[in-house]
Amino acid sequence: MAFSRDASYAFFGQGNLRVEFYITLGDGTVIQELDYISESYVADCPDFIAGVWNSTDRSYSFHITKDHQFATLKFDSWRVRGGFTMSSSTTPHLADGSLWTPDGGKPDATEISPGLHYGLSMGGADVNVDATLSSGRRIAFKGRGGSTRLWATDGWLKLCEGWKVFRAWAGPYSIVYWDVMARMSKPGKYVSGHLFHNDQLLVGSRIGNVSDEHDYVLFTDNFDGEMSGRYKDKNTGHTFEFVSPIKDKKWRFDLQHVVTQYEMGAGAGFGMSGFANRVVGGEVGDVQYEGRGHSEQTYWPEHIEQWKIWLVWGFGFLGKGKVYVMKMVSYIL
Repeated sequence: MAFSRDASYAFFGQGNLRVEFYITLGDGTVIQELDYISESYVADCPDFIAGVWNSTDRSYSFHITKDHQFATLKFDSWRVRGGFTMSSSTTPHLADGSLWTPDGGKPDATEISPGLHYGLSMGGADVNVDATLSSGRRIAFKGRGGSTRLWATDGWLKLCEGWKVFRAWAGPYSIVYWDVMARMSKPGKYVSGHLFHNDQLLVGSRIGNVSDEHDYVLFTDNFDGEMSGRYKDKNTGHTFEFVSPIKDKKWRFDLQHVVTQYEMGAGAGFGMSGFANRVVGGEVGDVQYEGRGHSEQTYWPEHIEQWKIWLVWGFGFLGKGKVYVMKMVSYIL
């Protein structure tokens, strides 16, 4: 679930307050919400920050303690009502792997790529979900999750050609990874990876190539699986290697797409795909664990024609029937 104030979509008017969330049920049913909201309020209190994204007949809200250890999110929309709580079992970290501190930490520690900043509020959290679908069906379950905060100096399409995002849990391991292809300043690939074991950070690094001195993370696309996205990027999964030369240890995890959760096209093979994933891995030479994850991959042109923007993002204004348009658009583009 994402709350956004995003200048990338100024085409729609001042504010562009956007909420999006996706639910995938055990029977394969996918519930998608992409909603544009009339107003938002954020309260900065001594011990917490709270926000409400609100329109006449629907609202979304969050309440997060300032130590990043507990969060409550609620939603009241056309398709689903309810909420979930998150209790973090990890300490918050920044893009370079350093600890978050109340004063914000090192000035450049949050930068994941030129102009794009990132804070890992919750690397791993216990999640309790309780919601009711528009059909009247109640869904209530417990699991694992996390929270991330992103902010940027400009619109995402100006800053990035694309990105790959991955969160997973396997046995005692929690994994978070960002891979950004930058356009601005120094174009190229930038990464940030965090690996936790029993809620303690093992590796946190922005180094995406082999190093003899510093911790690093390597990322490889795989193409030998059964499920891929609809657009240019046809990978069926990924392999991650977290390496600590000082500790002389390596952790390897293989991810395979198993459910397509959402797709949005921008024409000419550009677009975004999100997947639920099967994950297997652990320390090389030690016990291997199986778990689950979520990944998102995008590939964007620098400019999208306005009519395509209306198709890709404008259906947020269409009301209750927009989910059907979302699916149709993903095939058209």
